[in-house]
Amino acid sequence: MALGDIYVCLENKVGFIRLVKWGGCFIMAFVLTFLPLYCMDPHTFMHLNPFVTQGDVLLPFSYVVCFVGLAFVFPFFCKKYSDVNFYSGILLFVTITGHVVYALLDSGMDAYLTAGADISYYLFCFPFLLKSIVNEDN
Repeated sequence: MALGDIYVCLENKVGFIRLVKWGGCFIMAFVLTFLPLYCMDPHTFMHLNPFVTQGDVLLPFSYVVCFVGLAFVFPFFCKKYSDVNFYSGILLFVTITGHVVYALLDSGMDAYLTAGADISYYLFCFPFLLKSIVNEDN
């Protein structure tokens, strides 16, 4: 989660090199999950991987770039760690709302029935928003 990582860097809670090492481990684990699929058939994987398949279905690339940009801007508004939870929830809510609005603009009201405006994604933001409501560091 970029929001928490940048907050940790800004507050000097973890050294930058240590954070880069952890990030490298996470990226390596992520890449290793797709390695067997790539090894089975590299040509097919390049045309039918999860990123290509879901890329234009959920959100256009330009929207994704905007939301990733927000993930790098929001940490500068965090004054304490509970703010990280709040802004993470807000960012997820805004991203999912972008997905729903895009699906509605693309398919109309049919998006809710068959075209893929999946409102169940809103469940992802609730843990962060509930944690910020509890607000343990008053």
